[in-house]
Amino acid sequence: MLVFGSCGKDSGKKKLVIYSPHGKEMLTEFEKSFEATNPDIDVQWLDMGSQEVYDRIRTEKANPLADIWWGAPATIFMRAEKEALLGKVFPNMGGIGSCTKQKRR
Repeated sequence: MLVFGSCGKDSGKKKLVIYSPHGKEMLTEFEKSFEATNPDIDVQWLDMGSQEVYDRIRTEKANPLADIWWGAPATIFMRAEKEALLGKVFPNMGGIGSCTKQKRR
């Protein structure tokens, strides 16, 4: 799982945007489960193929809209890393909202 920068919503909940190729059924179940455990988070996901996610993240490089890119073949992640599309995350085990995000290069 790779995390990008974003978060914040008018409802007072933190928005968590996920780009993933895992399919509607899996993402819906993840959303329900995660929001039940983290009621202050509003999970929003976009289901698209791995190459589509990569293309979108490359297009959004200057202004990323996703927080997490969840799932792709290693070769696509390696390509994204070479293009400096990924940021490092140093999670604080106290919760997702506590993550320290490193800016992209």
